[in-house]
Amino acid sequence: MDSEKQSKDDLVWIRAKMTALRLFALMKVLFIPMFEVIRGVLVGTFGQTAAFLCLSGAAIPYVLHAIGTDVELFQKVNLLALYPKTTWLIRIYRISILIFPFWIWGFIKWLKSEIRKRKIKEALETAGIKTRLGKIPTLISDAPVTPETSVMTLYKNGTDLNAFKNGKAIIESSARIFVDVFRDNIVEGKIEILYGLKKLEDLIVYEDCAPEIAPNSLLIGKGRGRYHYTNLETHPHLLIAGVSGAGKSTFLRSIITTLIRENEDYRLYVVDLKGGMEFKPLLEGVSRTTVRAKTNEAITTLKELNERLDSRMKFLEKNRHTDIAQYFKKAPLEERIEKTPEIAFREVVIVDECSDLFLRGPHITQEDMKTSREVLSRISRMGRAVGIHLILATQRPDAAAIDSQVKSNLSGVIAFRAANLATSMTILGNARATDLPAEIKGRAIWKADGEYFEVQTPHLSVERATSLLSQFKSELIAADRVTTSIQSEKPKKDLEDDYGM
Repeated sequence: MDSEKQSKDDLVWIRAKMTALRLFALMKVLFIPMFEVIRGVLVGTFGQTAAFLCLSGAAIPYVLHAIGTDVELFQKVNLLALYPKTTWLIRIYRISILIFPFWIWGFIKWLKSEIRKRKIKEALETAGIKTRLGKIPTLISDAPVTPETSVMTLYKNGTDLNAFKNGKAIIESSARIFVDVFRDNIVEGKIEILYGLKKLEDLIVYEDCAPEIAPNSLLIGKGRGRYHYTNLETHPHLLIAGVSGAGKSTFLRSIITTLIRENEDYRLYVVDLKGGMEFKPLLEGVSRTTVRAKTNEAITTLKELNERLDSRMKFLEKNRHTDIAQYFKKAPLEERIEKTPEIAFREVVIVDECSDLFLRGPHITQEDMKTSREVLSRISRMGRAVGIHLILATQRPDAAAIDSQVKSNLSGVIAFRAANLATSMTILGNARATDLPAEIKGRAIWKADGEYFEVQTPHLSVERATSLLSQFKSELIAADRVTTSIQSEKPKKDLEDDYGM
């Protein structure tokens, strides 16, 4: 009797366990796809196209239900018995109609992720990445970190990081992914695989994408699925950082060329304290550009811009403009040149190796260093409204090499390869800049609005940049006339008296 009772108890326990597992599986199928949708919205993988398709997929059946046509559809397929008849069932039915397209999107994403996980496991076995006991690393999670990049986390189970690196080609071909980097988390005993589903190109030629650059826009580079752009209204000040030879100067060259060619109302001040070797030959004679190759020249220019910042603020305040863009919309360039020459242009200060202005040494006095810190700090805080912008490049973005207040206002960051973890943490707040491949010039991380995108920045040679800018050397255009006007006609008048709106 006891044995029979025990058998019945065991049977009840097994049935209860199976029921619980089925319920768990059902809940998993119901809720994980919706979690994928929420995560997709937060990360950016659930974009406008997906939202449009899902909303359309929800709206069409809901309209059919509202006009009563769905009853006929159920009848035609002999499923009229399943059509809800009570009030609460009809409510559930309506909610299901609205949710179902989103659930389908999430389910497909989840299914693809599960398939990718299985392929990763197979790839690890194929690559022979196992412990001495024959165990493969245990998969923990697979989640997107940007619309273009995901991270897969595994327990190492005693495997070595070099085993992953050696098996990279097999992992990529088997799982159909493109691995950016393997990270070894020694403290937690984990390996992180940062990867994308599309290959990132090793070379982007500036001229191939130059026709796509709109006025007032800057090309940052090409990611896995799209080009990344910004402009100085969205991100008024930029920081460009990374080791020597990684691509900073080439990137600056493409930015300078774009600003001159695509925007007739931009004026550039390039501070090149390496004797002007990098940019003076390129910009010699080019309209709307000034190159400062000596510290005292750079400080003089900064003082002038500081005074101009004050006069522009007074002008905007008197004429009740919230920012320079509002004024520019009301007054065309020629009209601004005629009536308010000092506020006719957006002004961009580009400093190559800005640490030379922040660190004391034989090249700069204590007083000049203090001036540069104060002026650049003011521009970083107030420049957006008045149309004065900063683009700072440096190998050393730490607190000693770049003023902390200035750095905090640089809303867009382009990080090329960093020399060490500390530098990468200073630039981005994570280790991704150290993971960039040293053999690929121009590879960078674009950080903007809290998101990180790996990009290949455009390549533009000195010879080609010189050719593209040659047409601006022979033209006496607006900026040249502005300089003459400022010096000869109204040297002492306040800007707010020049043009009343």
